[in-house]
Amino acid sequence: MFDPGLISQMHSDGVRGHFSGYDAARMLLHSSGFELVLTANGTLTLQPAEIQVKRTSAGRGV
Repeated sequence: MFDPGLISQMHSDGVRGHFSGYDAARMLLHSSGFELVLTANGTLTLQPAEIQVKRTSAGRGV
């Protein structure tokens, strides 16, 4: 689940090897400024990486 406009102008070199779809997608997004997050209900969500960092920090009381 994501807004296609977030990544419409991005390109990658792809991945090679045997990976799960989740792992391959995470590898493709490495250093893109975006992150693939697996939610508690099993939904995959694409979001800016900084949002995840803020949520993680907030969860630790930082």
